[in-house]
Amino acid sequence: MLYPLVLIGGVLAVGAGALFVRIGLEAGMTPLQLSLWRLTLASLLLGIWAVFYQPDSPGLNAKDRARLTLAGICLAFHFVTWMTSLEYISVARSTLLVSITPVFAGILGLFVPAMRPTKSFWIGLAIAAFGVVLVTKPATHGPMGHGSFWVGDGMAIAGALLILPYLLLSQRVQEEHGTARTVTWIYSSAAVCLWIVALSVGQQTVPSNPSMWLAVGGMALFPQLVGHTVFNWSLRHFTAGQVASATLLEPVFAAILAWIFLAERIDAPSALGGAILLAGVLVTLKKPHREVC
Repeated sequence: MLYPLVLIGGVLAVGAGALFVRIGLEAGMTPLQLSLWRLTLASLLLGIWAVFYQPDSPGLNAKDRARLTLAGICLAFHFVTWMTSLEYISVARSTLLVSITPVFAGILGLFVPAMRPTKSFWIGLAIAAFGVVLVTKPATHGPMGHGSFWVGDGMAIAGALLILPYLLLSQRVQEEHGTARTVTWIYSSAAVCLWIVALSVGQQTVPSNPSMWLAVGGMALFPQLVGHTVFNWSLRHFTAGQVASATLLEPVFAAILAWIFLAERIDAPSALGGAILLAGVLVTLKKPHREVC
């Protein structure tokens, strides 16, 4: 029971990310800037830790480095697309759409026998999906003055798609080399990718006020170092599809935090949906099975 609780704790940390994104966006940062600095700060902290606590750990071979670099690129653009969605749609709606990765994992499993989910996975996912519908309802206006909801929806869905290859590519390497080495390479690759993009398009990169630094520092510490690192650690105990299914809890946590800090109310149906969603995710995490990728 401990492993699911740790995974759920990681989802809670990731759920806090939307609040820091909103702080950064309202302070004048772009999604590219926010993503770049989130990953850069996380990479620097992990790099310092690795120097002092893993100086003699075995290196990665070329194939592993290639897998993790590609995983990092997927993660980088996951952040850019998801953060862009928060300029157009509410926290609750954005986190709902970016958390539908298990649907894509299940569809992929229909074509890849080694990844085929169990019956309990589908039952739990159906229960969780019903809870999600109750928790997050379509917004009636854009949170930052934008009205093109379809742009926000599309960006959030693109972010959900990009999470799946990120998890699949890192799973086997994480099992062999451990969480710290795996996420250090992934986060660093993602940061380098976004630095190249930012410099290529002439994007101003350095945060210029305290609110911006609060946003990127909060994202680097909580959703990145805690949340996504827990996701990678959980791949030692759950499949990528199961870890993805746990992210369906993110809309619940994000909605609660948005209620507290952004004055977005939570009504009775949303509270009921949260309980149903939690039950569904716990069902998907029953009897962990392994997948080969």
